[in-house]
Amino acid sequence: MSLRIIPYVRAVELEDIIKRVKDRALKLNCENKFVVPSRHDFDWWAKRSGGENYFRNFNTPWTWQELYENICYELKRDAKSVISPPDILLILTQILENILKNNKELDAWPGIKRPGFLDILASDIHELLNEAVRPEQLLLENEQPDAMQQLLYNAYSNYLDYLNNNNLLDAAQLCTEAAGLLNQNKSYGQKYILVFTGFMSFTAGQLELVNLLKSCCKEIIIIRPEANLNNLRDAITQLIDIKDIKDITREDAKLNLNLKLAEMTTAEAGLEAEAIARALSLWAEGKGELAGLMQFPGFDKIGLSVPAGSEETLRQALRRYKIPYYFNIGVSIASTLPGQILAALRALNNLLFPNYNTAMLLTQPCFNLNNKFSVFRAFRHGASGLDNWIKYLEEIEDETALNAIKSIKIFCEKLKAGGTPEVLMQAYYDLLNAKGLWLDLMRQSGIGSEYDESLRLTASAIETINNKILALHEKHPDIGPASAKILKNDEAFEFLEMWRRETFTKPPLKLNGAISIYSGQPPVLASYPVWIMLNVTQKAWPGKISASPLLNDFERNNIELNGAYIPSVQDKAVQREALFRRLILTGESLTIISRPEVDDQDRELSETPFIKRMLDDIQGINKVSLNKLNSIKILTGGEFIFKDIEPRPDVFIKNPEPVINDNSIKSFGASDLDDLLKCPFAWRLNKANIYEQRLEIVTPAQWGTLAHSIWENIWREFKLNLNKSKDLFINIANQELNNFLVKPEVESQDKYKDFRRFVNDYRLKNRGLENFKFRFNRLINFQAEIIARLYENNFRHVDIMLEDDARLKIPGKNFYGQCDRIEILASNNTGEKFAVITDYKHGKSEKYESKRKINLNNILTPETFDKIKNDFKLEDAPYEFQAGLQLSAYALMFNNNFKDKDIKLAGVNFLGLEDGNSAGTFDNNIKDFYIETKPNARNVQQSMTQREAEANFAINIAGEIIMILRNASSAG
Repeated sequence: MSLRIIPYVRAVELEDIIKRVKDRALKLNCENKFVVPSRHDFDWWAKRSGGENYFRNFNTPWTWQELYENICYELKRDAKSVISPPDILLILTQILENILKNNKELDAWPGIKRPGFLDILASDIHELLNEAVRPEQLLLENEQPDAMQQLLYNAYSNYLDYLNNNNLLDAAQLCTEAAGLLNQNKSYGQKYILVFTGFMSFTAGQLELVNLLKSCCKEIIIIRPEANLNNLRDAITQLIDIKDIKDITREDAKLNLNLKLAEMTTAEAGLEAEAIARALSLWAEGKGELAGLMQFPGFDKIGLSVPAGSEETLRQALRRYKIPYYFNIGVSIASTLPGQILAALRALNNLLFPNYNTAMLLTQPCFNLNNKFSVFRAFRHGASGLDNWIKYLEEIEDETALNAIKSIKIFCEKLKAGGTPEVLMQAYYDLLNAKGLWLDLMRQSGIGSEYDESLRLTASAIETINNKILALHEKHPDIGPASAKILKNDEAFEFLEMWRRETFTKPPLKLNGAISIYSGQPPVLASYPVWIMLNVTQKAWPGKISASPLLNDFERNNIELNGAYIPSVQDKAVQREALFRRLILTGESLTIISRPEVDDQDRELSETPFIKRMLDDIQGINKVSLNKLNSIKILTGGEFIFKDIEPRPDVFIKNPEPVINDNSIKSFGASDLDDLLKCPFAWRLNKANIYEQRLEIVTPAQWGTLAHSIWENIWREFKLNLNKSKDLFINIANQELNNFLVKPEVESQDKYKDFRRFVNDYRLKNRGLENFKFRFNRLINFQAEIIARLYENNFRHVDIMLEDDARLKIPGKNFYGQCDRIEILASNNTGEKFAVITDYKHGKSEKYESKRKINLNNILTPETFDKIKNDFKLEDAPYEFQAGLQLSAYALMFNNNFKDKDIKLAGVNFLGLEDGNSAGTFDNNIKDFYIETKPNARNVQQSMTQREAEANFAINIAGEIIMILRNASSAG
């Protein structure tokens, strides 16, 4: 019984290696069984390892699951059912619920009940299973575990018990379970040569199984990709470390290559997909820089990897340049129309189906036949709530939209009543198959070719959902008590959304002559003459690698002390670099890497350090740099440099799809109101990022962003110590300001690293920075004085809502506002609760609270203005607003969002960094605490009711302007 290790550098070399392995099996009169990392690697196998004849003679490759099932079959043992990721999360939901029920102390953890915590827990348990860690190895003997260690131990133990009691397997247990069977009976596989193909390294569970198989099978061959990283714990290192394995035959990899590596850069992230599409179009015509590197191989010889979440941007760019493509391994249900509608329904259900948002939902191609549904008409009617929508649609006799709303109502009522996972999936499926909607409607509506893919993905998603229902109905796999749990309301929505995130459609049929696109990483054995990778930056490679809060370095050290191994953060970083090298070598002749120089927030993105180290370590890679794309040329018609590919060269814009097309404006916010009413054209250009570039080293807006970040951290810390003295606030604020001014020794702890140049740039030392510190300290003292006056007068803080929690909306208007802070105060004397909204501004506070006239112009004509007044019954609407519209809008939204709560809005105000002062409106019972603290603070002489009325009118005007802009855009 022997073990052979054969390295390769690129997958294209595997054809010769596999032929040698086949010949060896024939000579030894043995049967080859190939094991590959995933089913997605079968595609390469069919194309490159002998085709159909090979399949007939040597059968299909196995994954770990097929290997486990074959071991069970030959040893006459029943294979356990392997559960899917959504079922894993469902089981863990129940386990976590029971743990929290029995340990009330854990309720104090702020993030433990958030959906993201379950994903962290599932990921940690998956890693423990992969590395074959036993629950008792999580805790050190004679040491009392803390709450976090105990939680992970309990969850992991309960999860293993649950699986064992219900005869289930997590996919990460397959190798451990198979090894357990071989330990009981080693009569397996004596006629086999098992060939593990494409495995650079193994998990502890896989390694244990390979070691046992070595003593069972005729021979074990490991064909592994070579990364040429000395500190990588790869398959060779792992196997040599096992004392039982002595007779290892090794070959050396040939690292001399002939690969061109071309790097493309763009000025910003939004241009990346456009740059790739343009370059490929030019190349196909025999033009452009790529044509100088090699002859165009045909689109079907090109593979492309796009980061998850960027698929739609790439689709649009490829469609613009008429480049054929298909997604090789399916897409997430979440990115299909059924998945997006589900997310929309959850949000609308929570908002009780407001007017405008619901109207926009009904414009989707699955609900709207030939654009007959009028959003503007529905918006003017003001229907809100499903029952009112049904009445409205019955009145206007829109049968299709009426059927859609009725189907949605049935679906929401079923989720409100609750049911098992099977019942919920059936309700979802029934919604997607409602008569006259969805596929029915999309097929007969005569939609253009740009919707063909949407139709196909919708059909595939519906089929996938049906298959899941059948699996649940047949109880295959039966996941035990978790499958009978009754889920209601938001919990029901969360289950369906959890399922859609974790489930993928079937891979589409191959499209001849098309680029193969992979969302995320391609299969291990993928190989193309030309390979393209997007977003190859330091931020993505290595990316953020950090330990889990449940499984950090301390826990990992305990596990190692107990005789098990868990990869450290450093190990994972090396594994990440090895993966990167394998992906670069997916190209056979040419690999193209693309990266933007700044991200969506204009933060600089550096080149990944992996490239330089790879070029140093592996010979034969010739790197060239291509010209940078600084801007996009808008398609405006007229003559092209060559037809359908190159747009006119004389129109430039910063973003590939600016908001000049006003149909793309989905919502607007409180901070938009002033600019929109002042000049719609200037507002529109600003939204499209068409504005004069400022020359300052740091602009006022950037100083403002910094100030917002520091204030957010100050109040978050103060929130942990509510109702303490003003001295505590000052101490917290000074410490936080110091955190910005003094860089920590450990860079990963630098929460202000994006602002570090504000401190390091010597040009700012005696100007902007000192000025900022003075103004910031002045505002610290002002706010501390307000806190002191409040507490001295028997007020206390009940809560402080910061930016993430202080997002307010107006149902039906698609209008939102995100306050910097909402303080909830209570009077110890009366028990009444009050709210004060505070927003920071970099300039003077009173500047944002001055009067504003409505400017009538080409868009907002006197006739349009009068029409708005009549339509919305606003006869007394003013031509001049008496106060700043942003705070007025906050007041209106607060009372819309908190109308069912016994909290009175007592103040709205701006705090200005430039003047260290406050401007706003305060009720008499708290006015003195804010105004008399600084005599020149401004209290606008308007009641909250008057401010709300002005905001309501301004929002209606803004909405009408948006509609006019959209209609004008649609018309031409």
